[in-house]
Amino acid sequence: HVTAGTNPGGSGGGIFSGNKAINNSTNVTAFTLQRSTGTLIFDVWLTSETSTATSVSKKYTVAHSYGTTPVYNKIIDTGPDGSNDFTVSFANAGTGGDSVNCSIISNSIAAQTIGYTVQVGHDGTNALTFTAG
Repeated sequence: HVTAGTNPGGSGGGIFSGNKAINNSTNVTAFTLQRSTGTLIFDVWLTSETSTATSVSKKYTVAHSYGTTPVYNKIIDTGPDGSNDFTVSFANAGTGGDSVNCSIISNSIAAQTIGYTVQVGHDGTNALTFTAG
């Protein structure tokens, strides 16, 4: 389930949200962001909630220039490390232009749904494309 945000597929920045179900320690693609050229900079906040209403939150800042590996920093990490936790990674999406793929993997076999909100820095000249995983 994805809700395209303020500027889907257009120029400039945008805010996008959605969720991704994960389980069985399988790496899945949550979303891909692509800008035709230039530098892509965005923040992404990811959250999950256990059956006992214990929340897990992670926030990352990601920067990516064409032809390089994405650089990212985890700036928030709260919640338990265990059956209801997850790991996030970012890589070149390989779809041309300046593309970043966000992947999530469960740290155990526990099924969870990870919600996310992506905020992309503004760039008035390059089209931005958001694709759900």
